Amino acid sequence: MLLRQGNDLKASELLEKAPLAGPPDVSTLLTRGQVYLVQGRYSEASRALLEAHQLAPEDDQITTQLAESYMRDGRSDEAMHLYHQALKGQSSDAPMLNGVGLVLISEGKVDEAIAQYNAALKANPRFVPAKINLSQAYEAKAAKAKSFDEARPDLDRAAEQLKQVVAIDPHNFYAFYNAGVMLYRMHDYPHAEQMFRAAVTVQPDAAEAWDRLGIVQAAQGKERLNEAVWNFDHAVRLKPDFLEAREHLENARRGVASLDQK
Repeated sequence: MLLRQGNDLKASELLEKAPLAGPPDVSTLLTRGQVYLVQGRYSEASRALLEAHQLAPEDDQITTQLAESYMRDGRSDEAMHLYHQALKGQSSDAPMLNGVGLVLISEGKVDEAIAQYNAALKANPRFVPAKINLSQAYEAKAAKAKSFDEARPDLDRAAEQLKQVVAIDPHNFYAFYNAGVMLYRMHDYPHAEQMFRAAVTVQPDAAEAWDRLGIVQAAQGKERLNEAVWNFDHAVRLKPDFLEAREHLENARRGVASLDQK
């Protein structure tokens, strides 16, 4: 299979120009579809992957990639149909099981989606997309709880999945940021601050993460307001139209001014 990083355009050109003794084989069509996906040529990816799927309808990898190309090409109904077909089988392919979970989430079937994400992780315990989606599913389940105490176990499960993502991929901005948001909701401000600091280290131009860092600092007491002011101001400098950060900055400045007057 041709590499998907660095030489995608060259790879697709070679594939297109390669003389074929007969119809393209499954491997060639799959590779071509993958290259087109990376390049954002979703309609062409769909055509190539559909041909591969017709030649190998039981291949989970091809089915998953075809569903992804449909989703990205705005053909969500066709993508959903493929995933629904997979629901009828007993797939052990982690990306396919993860895709089935996404279908179930879109239908509001959170507990069933959680089961599919766990099945994906049983097939591949280090499959990061399933861990992230599982975290989101637990958070969605927690949002339906009648009290914080009832929500806490699912929030803990969601946070644990994000911690595992960070352990697998220490440069995953999404995991750090969302872990910070979740820990803040759980009133664990010191650990939330650690997550947001890690997020801005991984992605220094992420204004939202700087703003969140300021929020958790301000939540820890008036003595942290000067630090919060700096972070809110930095968020606004990075994103001048960030109205929420501007409001947070003004509120924090007023808080500092009131302390100075005492």
